[in-house]
Amino acid sequence: MIEQTTISIAALIATIITVWALLKIKKHGLAYISCRKNHMAHGCCHDLRIDETSTYSEEELSLYCIGNLHVGKFGGTLNTLGTGIDAAERTSMLLQDFGIDNRNRAIKKLKWLSTAPSQLTFHFAYEAYLKGKEGENWLRNSKELADSKELCDECIMQMKKLKRQYKEIMNAGIADSEYELGLLGVIAWDAGQLNFLSRACMEQGYINKDECMICLDAAYKMSHEAFSNWKDFAHSYALGFALYGDATCMAYMAEQLLNAKQSPWSYIKWE
Repeated sequence: MIEQTTISIAALIATIITVWALLKIKKHGLAYISCRKNHMAHGCCHDLRIDETSTYSEEELSLYCIGNLHVGKFGGTLNTLGTGIDAAERTSMLLQDFGIDNRNRAIKKLKWLSTAPSQLTFHFAYEAYLKGKEGENWLRNSKELADSKELCDECIMQMKKLKRQYKEIMNAGIADSEYELGLLGVIAWDAGQLNFLSRACMEQGYINKDECMICLDAAYKMSHEAFSNWKDFAHSYALGFALYGDATCMAYMAEQLLNAKQSPWSYIKWE
């Protein structure tokens, strides 16, 4: 049963692929990169954590760290294969935030993320946003959405979120214009979730390491086919988060990950 599931994930993903002074507090081998107090007060992020005993190569970390905006948000470790999130907190997070509490739900979610679902809806939502008042009617009359009312409704909802969040997204520095917003898209959000959840699900025992690595490879390729540098990837990732939460906090955390000396995003080459 496990082997069959692994093969199905591999087959599906193979198809999809072809389309922040630093304050360090040492404790138990971990270095903590401090977030500013005003961001912490708003629940924006935990202190970013580094495992100073980690021996992973840069090549390995380039694969593992794609989901680090999620890892940072949930207080995990930035330079390890495992997320480093406390087991009880991880269990709660997987269930409450992602609806995952067993193997079947984990695999279903990972398969779904491998299809870059948020990027699909963002494509339509962005085009509708540019049409202003006619955007919702354009979506409802789209032939490409005619066969799925659920998808159409999701696109309309994301268009409305984009309208509500637009000024904050611009003020946060995620994008400089409507045009850049469209170029960024949110595929990094999909890839980041796929990476992060596969690692968390492996730690939880819902999938095995081989299955996790398949997902990590997919998330890596998804990201590197769409972007040519960490900055654009990070801004797309933050944009995806911004449509569901605080754009300012997510943009700030992305800058932390890009600029903090011990963060893998600051020293690993994008290749």
